[in-house]
Amino acid sequence: MAFSRRDREIASLILLGVTPGQVRRMVVVEALLVTGLGFGVAAMFLAIGLNGYHTALSHSLLATQVQLPWQELIGLGVACLVAATVTSLIAVSRILGRPAMAMVAARE
Repeated sequence: MAFSRRDREIASLILLGVTPGQVRRMVVVEALLVTGLGFGVAAMFLAIGLNGYHTALSHSLLATQVQLPWQELIGLGVACLVAATVTSLIAVSRILGRPAMAMVAARE
């Protein structure tokens, strides 16, 4: 999602006939997929860790129930999705404001 290095790719798409709206939609879908996948992987590791924690505590004298703040965790996930989407849209809007031919012709 490093758009500073993808300006030539986006410019090539524009030159091939992809509209700026389509580029923005592509960016939003990419941001949602990457962030959602990251949140899912984090949730999986959290579940594995909490399962081990619960198993260790259930065999001791401190038998307790593990409780999670679900609303806060879901809120954090939504905030991450919004932040990733907004920053991606800002970055791609800056790229779309430049002439496509100049970006494709520029050397790295």
